[in-house]
Amino acid sequence: MGKGKTVKKYMCTVIAVLFTLVYLFPLYWMVITSFKTKEEIFSAKPTFWPKSFSLDAYITQFTVHDGISMFSYLKNSVIIAVGATIISTTLAMFAAYGLARYRMKHKRIMILILTVTQMLPMVMFLAPMLQTFNKLGITGSYASVILFDALFSIPMSIIILRPYFTAIPKALEEAAIVDGCNRFNCFFKVILPNAYPGIFACASFAFMSAWGDLMASMTFLTDGDKLPMTVMMYKSMGRYGVNWNSLMATATMVIIPIIILFLLMRKSLVSGLTSGSVKG
Repeated sequence: MGKGKTVKKYMCTVIAVLFTLVYLFPLYWMVITSFKTKEEIFSAKPTFWPKSFSLDAYITQFTVHDGISMFSYLKNSVIIAVGATIISTTLAMFAAYGLARYRMKHKRIMILILTVTQMLPMVMFLAPMLQTFNKLGITGSYASVILFDALFSIPMSIIILRPYFTAIPKALEEAAIVDGCNRFNCFFKVILPNAYPGIFACASFAFMSAWGDLMASMTFLTDGDKLPMTVMMYKSMGRYGVNWNSLMATATMVIIPIIILFLLMRKSLVSGLTSGSVKG
């Protein structure tokens, strides 16, 4: 019996490693291709490690294209991602707390609607939101993309946070209120500290979603000075044509912040997602 469990565990480990390699190989190929020369990329025999490392593709990214520098694209991505993260996480905290603590009619239907919205493709919301932003007069500004990315992330953030708030004993709030704390202070001083893993998971999800968004920026932004790095990568496909090393260098720079964020905060992120899935 013990031997059978060992073999099963070994097989599961092997399968997990194989799946990991399959998912990581495109990322690995992208990075090493960015360091290859054009001649090596188009050689008849593919190489899994650059024969000679070349930084020409990265140097190209720091030159000005169409009057816009790479740092301008980076600044725009940071503004959009941070703005969407703050709005999405803040609104989701209050909404999730309300769904967790207060009785209301059709609560299950509301939660079902939130879940269904995550199954719908983002492109379905572009046309109606474009019309709405046009009437509000914010099309072409950072606000249009920030609001769209934030609104798209809020349902998932509520789904993640609600179990955290449900699992927090009401006795903690009652004790704080007895000690003279009002509802507002109780929420920030008692509830949120106990739900910080879920809050961090929501913030990370919103940031990564906004950072990697392309469709909203292409739809709502018309000024080239406000375009993010994902649009820079999209333009590179047309600008460089078959210059795959330059294209892969652009893609590598786009994903570097996300990889750094995940490596630094992976424990809190995993804890936030897994704990919220079993609470409540």
